[in-house]
Amino acid sequence: MRNTLIALALLFLLAKDAFSGQPLTRKTLRDSVFVSGDILRVPQLAFENGESTLQTGMRDSLVLLRDFMLQRTELFLEVGCHTDASGGDSLNMRLSEKRAKVIYDTLLRLGVPYQRLAWRGYGECCPLPAPKNAKGLSSAQQSARNRRTELKVLEVRRSMSDSVFAAGDVILLPWVLFHDSRLSPNMKDSLQRLCDFIQQHQELTFEVASHTDIRGSDRFNEKLSQMRAQSVVDVLINKGIYAPRLVAKGYGETKPLVYEKMIQAAFTKMEKEDLYQLNRRIELKILSNAKQGRH
Repeated sequence: MRNTLIALALLFLLAKDAFSGQPLTRKTLRDSVFVSGDILRVPQLAFENGESTLQTGMRDSLVLLRDFMLQRTELFLEVGCHTDASGGDSLNMRLSEKRAKVIYDTLLRLGVPYQRLAWRGYGECCPLPAPKNAKGLSSAQQSARNRRTELKVLEVRRSMSDSVFAAGDVILLPWVLFHDSRLSPNMKDSLQRLCDFIQQHQELTFEVASHTDIRGSDRFNEKLSQMRAQSVVDVLINKGIYAPRLVAKGYGETKPLVYEKMIQAAFTKMEKEDLYQLNRRIELKILSNAKQGRH
């Protein structure tokens, strides 16, 4: 029952995306422009039937994925594995999770930094819609389509040294540190760099977004993240940034980059803490670009 509810929740989220004005878009590794939420079709990665062992000969496909990720350093990606509907919900969920982790572990061994990659198993929850020319498509063929691996763009990350920004882009601020809800003592001076960047880009409006990991209560984490985001905004305003260009938003634990099952699957305490750190983050999100229109 629990896995059925999880599957229904995933279907709801996908449906919400589909009707939000920002539908999930399937692209390929050859595309040049990506936005958060894009789904990328990847080269066929075949597993042994009912197993999490990759079939022989998959290295070339994995190397192609590795090369793409090392080239597109602005993308934070999720490896997602899907099964068909044969077998039980629980079995398919576990199988998809094991397969996604195998791909993730292999890509790390091939040199992809863990700071840019997550994995997730979706089980049978998200079958592909039948193609428009699906007349005569057998159930076996449709099942084969549903057994797939995809990359999802979780974030498009920019640097303050970049020159082109679009609404929805994210600039990670790993050097912004806190003591509880307050900025660390030396951070006010460190934020001058951020202030200068915002002043140089008068065409942009921003959201200062604060995120926590899952530890602590929902209410505590939401309050903590909001206070942290507001503390950054207050310093920027005191340094001369026009207040209407900034929004402080605390998301608490609601938008993790790495979900809990992936963290708990890590082998060591240090690895788990590194993954929790990916979720504890301060980001500068572009809300609008006057030269391009509002997001």
